[in-house]
Amino acid sequence: ASGDAAHGPFHVWRVEGCDVADGWSVPPEGAQRLTESAITGPPYEWLDRTVVRGREYTYWVEWDAHGSALPVYIGPTPVRVQATKMTGPARLLFTSPNPTRGDICIGYEQVREGVVSLEIVNVAGRRVTRVEGPARTPGLDDSDEHLLCWDGTGDDGREVSSGVYLAQLLFNGQRLNGERAPLTVVR
Repeated sequence: ASGDAAHGPFHVWRVEGCDVADGWSVPPEGAQRLTESAITGPPYEWLDRTVVRGREYTYWVEWDAHGSALPVYIGPTPVRVQATKMTGPARLLFTSPNPTRGDICIGYEQVREGVVSLEIVNVAGRRVTRVEGPARTPGLDDSDEHLLCWDGTGDDGREVSSGVYLAQLLFNGQRLNGERAPLTVVR
């Protein structure tokens, strides 16, 4: 969930399943509020890291309508989380926020022991920087899903200009075919 500074603080609600035929305009009984405290910003962003591949969820955003006695709900928004079999040692899962004005995090899954890193390149294919992850042993870590975050700077430490970049996933220094994602930087 994300928004801009005009929207104000919000909470996120979720139920498992995507059956919204009842036209729920508010979270139904049994919905879970996923945010302990209101998300404030800017930026107004939140990422559900508790989803399970192969399941379906429906979300609502509870918006604090600037002191209104009743919350405003935005939704429902059905989401299906893809369940696909991995063919390599690691794969990209998501980028957030994208586009970004600053840091951007790239979620990945790792199923073999080793080091996952990201090589950030510009549209001409020139290296901008590399983000190194720690060595991991799947099964010994809390989860097989992890994050690498790029601060929007190049190897020289300066902020990159606005534009589209590519994040290429590497495993033990080797590029993984098809494991790249576009990143949009807006300054």
